[in-house]
Amino acid sequence: MKNNIENKKITVIIPVYKVEKYLDKCVESVVNQTYKNLEIILVDDGSPDKCPTICDEWAKEDSRIKVIHKQNGGLSDARNVGIEQSSGDYIMFLDSDDYLDKTICEKLLDLNLKNATDFAFAFPKLIYENKEEPKVEVEKEIKTDVVKGFDVVKSLLNPISPYIVTSCGKLYKKEIFKNVRFELNKLHEDEFILHKIFAQVQSYSYTTEELYNYLQRDGSITKTRKDKSYIDTFDAFTDRLNYLKNFPELEQEAVKWAIKKFRYTYLNMNKKVVSKEVQIKYLNAYKRYYKKLNKKTLKDIAFYICPNLCRLISK
Repeated sequence: MKNNIENKKITVIIPVYKVEKYLDKCVESVVNQTYKNLEIILVDDGSPDKCPTICDEWAKEDSRIKVIHKQNGGLSDARNVGIEQSSGDYIMFLDSDDYLDKTICEKLLDLNLKNATDFAFAFPKLIYENKEEPKVEVEKEIKTDVVKGFDVVKSLLNPISPYIVTSCGKLYKKEIFKNVRFELNKLHEDEFILHKIFAQVQSYSYTTEELYNYLQRDGSITKTRKDKSYIDTFDAFTDRLNYLKNFPELEQEAVKWAIKKFRYTYLNMNKKVVSKEVQIKYLNAYKRYYKKLNKKTLKDIAFYICPNLCRLISK
């Protein structure tokens, strides 16, 4: 098994834009992986700060690093460029303000090969900026498992982890991306691509070990949510629901998923920055799926009758 592992090249794709504070730590976490057969692609997405220079300096330090300088096109475009330029057997995406546990590549590749799966993922560890981490961490039980066949599709509705939707922290067979690319000019691009990836796979592996360090910072895209953010999220939800129409046996599960998503998102909107039109868009979607739901809970009924009171109570 060891020789088989070492023959597999992993391409790590890192889009780079205005992250000069975090970039060195991110790249260093890849360079120092216990698994060495790597191709590291730094996609400078027209970053206006010192990031382009930092990328070039890293390329001088490590021959495995390839730097691509391009005009700004957004995260999806940068990832797509990385996919086009990759030469590995497997692909991993890493956001440039995050960083990896040094064993993640080795452990996820081992899971994929041992279980003959199309991708493998690890749970994330949430790192809060400007917050001191506990000196003594609680030891958690580590579980590994495989999801196969129809259960792969079902996990779009009942995910093992809420972070399964993120593209990072996963090791994919490259062929998954033969005809799959990230949607351009969209926020929450991971929501758009998830079902397209799942449509290409027969099985996946996972470990609950926290091997991907996911930075939570105030200036990140996901923390500044206005109209476009919610419109793109709405479109991503709709895309996934349209895909799930291919599986009529999951109709009621899909309806339950839809009303939970539309309700939760509406309840957590900041009415001061989100337009009335967008709020109504979510309410109308909720009402459409509510009427399709066979068994309604008190929570479903209450929100249908008086959504704004529910929002007040939830806060």
